[in-house]
Amino acid sequence: MVFAFLAIVGAKAQTVVYDWNFSDANVWNPAFGGYTAGVTTTVAGLSFTPGSSATNFGATNSNSKTVDGVDYTIRMQLNGGGYSGSADGQTTPSVNMPTQRYLSFAVDGNVTIDIVGISGNGSNTRYIFLTDGTNLLGTYTFDGATATKETVSYTGGATTLYLFGNQSCNIYEIIVTSGDNTGISSVNADKPIKSMEYFDLFGKKVMDANQKNAVLIKKTTYTDGTVSSDKIITKSY
Repeated sequence: MVFAFLAIVGAKAQTVVYDWNFSDANVWNPAFGGYTAGVTTTVAGLSFTPGSSATNFGATNSNSKTVDGVDYTIRMQLNGGGYSGSADGQTTPSVNMPTQRYLSFAVDGNVTIDIVGISGNGSNTRYIFLTDGTNLLGTYTFDGATATKETVSYTGGATTLYLFGNQSCNIYEIIVTSGDNTGISSVNADKPIKSMEYFDLFGKKVMDANQKNAVLIKKTTYTDGTVSSDKIITKSY
């Protein structure tokens, strides 16, 4: 007789603090014209600040891409730069505190921020900047030909981080991963769970988590919008 069990591998699986996948129609409107000018709106922990006059910032619409084995069907559009005078060719921003068309979110400490995106112009390379409002922490580079996943890390204490472009870029997913490497998130310990999903190491969803001799990623989504992940292994006897 064969018995299968699930076990957490070690104690170093990183925790996904946020996973904003804009193809998730349970959270994001797949046909949305943009956030109201002059008003900051927060969805699942991600804040959208259009500025005083932008009307199409954060628009979402159908656009299919596959990146690292993950299929995306919806993109979110910045539809412009994050500061006055922003333009193609600027590899660093003129300010580190954006004034328009920016995203922001709170973190408790060290994190890695992955962005799946592409330039909003088919011919021009464009950039998304990560700052803490005072310092430029890193730059994401996206060309207009191929959507890619780019990574920047933040090291430091609790703060608010900002994302904005030199011009319009299209974003398919933003993943914020905790860098504490504990594998267990005490913050999530007592949170109500919305759903649990399993994926293989190529990012494809697995319907049967009880399969034999497999390494899987368990994604737990909580009702407050935060997400955690654990690497698990199934064994058989």
